[in-house]
Amino acid sequence: MSTLLFNKSRPFGDITNRPLSNPTNNNHVKRPAPQHHAFKPLSANKKVRVHKTPVVQKSITKPNYIDIDAADKANHVEASDFAAIIHTNNLLAERTHMPCSNYIKTHQTVTPKMRSILVDWLADVCVTLKLCDKTFHLCIHILDRYLEKHQPTMKTLQLVGSVCLYIAAKYEEIYAPHANDLSVLSAGAFTMADVFTMEAHILNALQFQVTTPYTLTFFARIEKTLFAKGITPLVAHKISSTAQFIAELAMVDGLHLNYRPSQLAAAAVHLAVNHLNVPISWCESLSFHSGWQLCELHSCALKLKELVCGAKYPKNGRFTAIHRKFSATSTLMCTQI
Repeated sequence: MSTLLFNKSRPFGDITNRPLSNPTNNNHVKRPAPQHHAFKPLSANKKVRVHKTPVVQKSITKPNYIDIDAADKANHVEASDFAAIIHTNNLLAERTHMPCSNYIKTHQTVTPKMRSILVDWLADVCVTLKLCDKTFHLCIHILDRYLEKHQPTMKTLQLVGSVCLYIAAKYEEIYAPHANDLSVLSAGAFTMADVFTMEAHILNALQFQVTTPYTLTFFARIEKTLFAKGITPLVAHKISSTAQFIAELAMVDGLHLNYRPSQLAAAAVHLAVNHLNVPISWCESLSFHSGWQLCELHSCALKLKELVCGAKYPKNGRFTAIHRKFSATSTLMCTQI
């Protein structure tokens, strides 16, 4: 075996029987002579004119916004080097999967009132199962995207909402609820087999594109800007909770479909700051880090104010899940606005 491997006539690595050519014995090969471009030397008496272009010094002005990531350079968890890039990418990505603003008005089987009842029930389910707020926001986004393309009946509408919550919980939660829990909470309106069948149907309808920024995604960046402006953590938490309460009221009402998630988040924060009488204006830093100028938030903030004023006294006890959720002490009782 060794004689076969180390045979000089068949060197290692040569899988053919062709003899290797001798690289030193290639004199018969004619190579083209290298062509050198001849440059004529300049005469000593000839003067060459050099046209000097004037150097224009650009005035570099320092931006007026605050670098909110400067304090987190040593904290690798915050990813301060990429936070601004991620936020910019979210501002571009939110346009990709935005449902049509008036799809619910032209829907053939689902009315705006039916949708509000479903979203209100899903908010109660999230509180009962102790799911995070991101799960609820992603659930409503998946629900609107699915209803825009399909026409579920009244009997299957609760199943569709439950499965949207099931998909969002798998995406956001560490421990997602079991499919049987959703069946129990619906009083046996559907079975586990129905949940799995509808899950495959919804994911195929969305082409498995679940990753998308929603309203809650943009709150963190604005809250970080408020911290940099000198707001205390208690006041910042109060502003964030109040803005989230306003945004979730818009999700139940369907008003959030008329605006982009980043615009809705900025308008809700602006409305919360004005209501709580926080001595801070919508400065250039908030405009830069939120992506919206104050003039672009006026119409959205006005609609949200009308919605909040109407939510103080819910009629006939309907659509009160968001009200009960933010009446707790953990959310600083934001409903008293």
